[in-house]
Amino acid sequence: MSGRRPSLADLVRQVTEHPGEALTGRNPAVEQLAARGAAAVDPVLRALSGPLPPGQHPRDVAEALAAVLHAIARRDPRSLIEVLRRDEVPADPHLVLVVGALADAPADRVFDAVADALRHRNPWVRWSAAESLVRLRTRKAAPLLVEALRDRSHMVQFVAVEAMRRRRSLRSVAAIDPLRRIVRNRQIEQYSRACGGGSPRYFLASTPEKRYVRE
Repeated sequence: MSGRRPSLADLVRQVTEHPGEALTGRNPAVEQLAARGAAAVDPVLRALSGPLPPGQHPRDVAEALAAVLHAIARRDPRSLIEVLRRDEVPADPHLVLVVGALADAPADRVFDAVADALRHRNPWVRWSAAESLVRLRTRKAAPLLVEALRDRSHMVQFVAVEAMRRRRSLRSVAAIDPLRRIVRNRQIEQYSRACGGGSPRYFLASTPEKRYVRE
């Protein structure tokens, strides 16, 4: 029937069958799903578990569905925060993408949820949380990134090192000792170089303590 409001399933199908359009802003289903708010979250997350539309690559579909999560976060992040709080969906990629989407919301609405995600048991979720803390562009992230320097995962440590290397507002005296420990760990330096980042060794060596602290 003409003029019928598309169902959530129809809209999700439009996104997964045409991921390129979703990623370039040419698929209206993204914003239509975002406008449905909390009701759209579970169908989007279920779609991340498949099945894949014929001929589509898993990464393209996941990124297209992530675009919907980002659009939801920009409108109202509460439903995504609730998903994170319940912690009932797979960590990778579901929670990873949810935490990443929260970076598009106002920092004051999502900061506590992202901070909690930095302590999640899954390293990919913690990595996503560290990335989101940086993207929220708030100085409140600085002590949490110091905490990230002590994470068991080199991925999480690398995010914190790169953030402090690039932005003085995220540096603090408390980071100096964990950075020195990282310098002594060859694995994190090798990981940093493999990811195209700066060496923690040269970063710390070229940054005297009086300059390292945010003025």
